[in-house]
Amino acid sequence: MYSGGVGVARNVNLTLQFYDRSCKLKTAPACLALGTMYEIGTGTKPDLKKAAGYYQMACNNGNAIACQMTSGHPAPASAAPPQKATRR
Repeated sequence: MYSGGVGVARNVNLTLQFYDRSCKLKTAPACLALGTMYEIGTGTKPDLKKAAGYYQMACNNGNAIACQMTSGHPAPASAAPPQKATRR
């Protein structure tokens, strides 16, 4: 909601706070989102060590994509987001 500004003003600081709370409650998608935010520096300075920690927490809570990210291997095709069809 706050990350995309759906129904409220976009607020990256609140996004970080709510993802952090959710991650502490073992919500894997929130941990993955935090890892991504710290990896690319959304709302914070990039911090690869923190990003790796959040990815590991997401993996520990059952997120297959995060497990692939922490092992250094690409995610399997079945875990990748769907691609838009292209016209030829």
